[in-house]
Amino acid sequence: MKNLLLLTTFLFSTTFTAFGQCAEDVEPKVLLIGDSWAFFMNTDGTFDNVFEHWGQSNMNFFSNAVLAVNGAETQDFLVEAKMTEIENQLDSQPSIEAVHVSLGGNDFLGAWNVDLTPAETEALSDETYDEVFAVIDFIKSVRPDIQIVFSGYMYANFAEVIDDAAPLEASHPFYGTWEGMGFPTFAQLNTLLNDFSDRLYDASLLDAQIDFIHVPGLMQHIYGQEEPLGVDPGGTYAPFFQPLPYGDITYPSPKVAMRDYGLVRDCFHLSVDGYYKMIDYQFQKFYHKFFMDDIYYLAELDDRNGTVDSEGEVGPALIMGSVGLLEQKIILSFDTDELADTVITAANIFLRREGIYLDNPLGTEVLLTMKIGELGSESGVDADDFSDAGDISETACVFGMNEEDTDWIRIDLPESFLPLIETSFGIIEFSIGAADGPDGFISFTNGADSEFAPVFNIMYKGEVVGLAEQEIEVNDFIVFPNPAKDQLNIFTKGKTYDRVEIINLQGQTVIASNVAVQQLNISDLKAGQYLIRFSSVDGVSVQQFVKR
Repeated sequence: MKNLLLLTTFLFSTTFTAFGQCAEDVEPKVLLIGDSWAFFMNTDGTFDNVFEHWGQSNMNFFSNAVLAVNGAETQDFLVEAKMTEIENQLDSQPSIEAVHVSLGGNDFLGAWNVDLTPAETEALSDETYDEVFAVIDFIKSVRPDIQIVFSGYMYANFAEVIDDAAPLEASHPFYGTWEGMGFPTFAQLNTLLNDFSDRLYDASLLDAQIDFIHVPGLMQHIYGQEEPLGVDPGGTYAPFFQPLPYGDITYPSPKVAMRDYGLVRDCFHLSVDGYYKMIDYQFQKFYHKFFMDDIYYLAELDDRNGTVDSEGEVGPALIMGSVGLLEQKIILSFDTDELADTVITAANIFLRREGIYLDNPLGTEVLLTMKIGELGSESGVDADDFSDAGDISETACVFGMNEEDTDWIRIDLPESFLPLIETSFGIIEFSIGAADGPDGFISFTNGADSEFAPVFNIMYKGEVVGLAEQEIEVNDFIVFPNPAKDQLNIFTKGKTYDRVEIINLQGQTVIASNVAVQQLNISDLKAGQYLIRFSSVDGVSVQQFVKR
């Protein structure tokens, strides 16, 4: 009998063409605003590339020359033209769920000098901090439900990069910036960055609408200093040696991570790959799960998840494909006890690629089998799982980049699967096999690490027969958070209403108020999908939300 554990030792990386034969709709999810870091990420298409890398190729970002500006300072975003553009984009693109903000760096670089006293430095920090949060407060006033993510900065590298230009150091484009700051050391500049960024991070801990993935040492951690640093303190260190978040403040970001223009290298801005790796890390820590739909479940590292082959051998690795006559199927199990009693409009499975053995067996579709309950004859992965027809079995579309290891794929469940999921309040199991392809295996990451574990993602949809048609713009009334647990907040953007009702999917009004309110207590409602209806002399507006 073959042993699946031994097969994993033969897996190695290869590349193959991205696939997308199945159609998908793409919606903007991130509004990118800010300074030169936003400018370069907009130019590079960083977010779109990372979206695809994480299997979320049905999402993208939006920015433009007004919102992502090389050299911009925070106060530039407190003028009418930019504030109007932010408002217009957020109002016209309701699918946007997060504003990614890169601001504050130029404020310090343009005004700070090593000769400033601690009190003067603190005053500069306070001024920049206040301006940054003035921008944040404005964004919240436009869309009170929006998530705001601080981009953060990586350590600069003035001394080494400029020293490489010797004997013409003074001709380097960033020499004047460095000189204007009084030629700070790596430790001085890195400490300044960290002190200010720590303030932003602390603020994010107090506000659920703000996130800040603060890892200024990320470039040190990823790239290492494999060639000796050309200036003090010199020396080398290996990739993944420096600890996160701060790395070693006496070192810069490695020169290899800085943008290379050919004749000169940048001292402050990252390369295309550097920005990609920065946003990729922010997806790992925040964005990937944030952009899941109404509820998601992770596959755990246990005997319910693994692989079974056509000879009945089982193992904990997640492997799909075949070599010769030996076919492999992945078995995934998800406990859906918290699934709301509601209509489901979409569902998908996310898997992170680990390796390839021989040829790629994965095309634009997979063979997907689903069972409400457990496949096979026993609890956990067993030999009978391979041939179990489940409750339904069809080919399913596959999306995502999937060009190299660590790329994610997204398997969109066929619509015929969705009514069955609605009947589940416990275990749902899937069998995933290659629809067609050459001899070869593809392996995926198991549930050992929750950040990379397989994900089962579900989107709800409220459907109530007999409600009045919507006549008021949905954006005139904003409810948040969504999903909500105990309290639902209402923001009316200057509009008025005479009555608000919360309605369950049977069409019954469960909460009502005949006066305008800013909050509704929903703590006594059962978990599930609800509609909220606003009524006024101008008409009716109906929206949906999820009670956790």
